[in-house]
Amino acid sequence: MSECYVNDIYVGKYVLVQLVDSTTELTVENNIYSLTEAMELQKELLEAMNKLVSGLLLLKEAGRE
Repeated sequence: MSECYVNDIYVGKYVLVQLVDSTTELTVENNIYSLTEAMELQKELLEAMNKLVSGLLLLKEAGRE
């Protein structure tokens, strides 16, 4: 049996980034993503956060009028 090389790159409350052999893996709440999937997830999270912040700003502006 060959041994697997695992190196923790980032350990957060909900997110874990590891180098497993030569593959970068992102774990979010026990879900594992490849580097490509993680980049897509990052883009999607950024879009979601932008919509959330925009919506909150609109609600705040509407309350002032």
